[in-house]
Amino acid sequence: MNNKALGIGVVVVIIIGLFLLMPKGTEAPADNNGAAPVSGGTGSSDTTTGTSVDVSATVSTTVGAGQVAASIKGYAFAPGVIKVKKGTTVTWTNMDSVGHSVVADSGKWTSDLLAKGQTYSYTFDAVGTVAYHCGPHPYMKGTVEVTE
Repeated sequence: MNNKALGIGVVVVIIIGLFLLMPKGTEAPADNNGAAPVSGGTGSSDTTTGTSVDVSATVSTTVGAGQVAASIKGYAFAPGVIKVKKGTTVTWTNMDSVGHSVVADSGKWTSDLLAKGQTYSYTFDAVGTVAYHCGPHPYMKGTVEVTE
């Protein structure tokens, strides 16, 4: 092999090596429609578009007397703030294809890892504000405000 061919081979190997060592960008999960994960609670910025995303809605769905439905979708709890009366049961349903959990910041209660379609319910029997998060994704946050 001549020196010119050897030199070209070395350059090619170096280029391939540099390409393989280049830092990769953070890829958003496929179930998030190409958007980066966003946190719940007070709203956040969508890092892919730079637009503001409001995930702090306080509207909740009443399922029955003393029952409220909430969802986990797009790496956020919805609604971000749930307002209920004492004795109400909140049921979270994971709508994402990745596992999430619902964990009280106080450590008082925690769900198992929920697969898509699985639910977790908790009955709030004390007045006050309860902050919670997702175990695997601690930037996902929500609050339950319990009144008399």
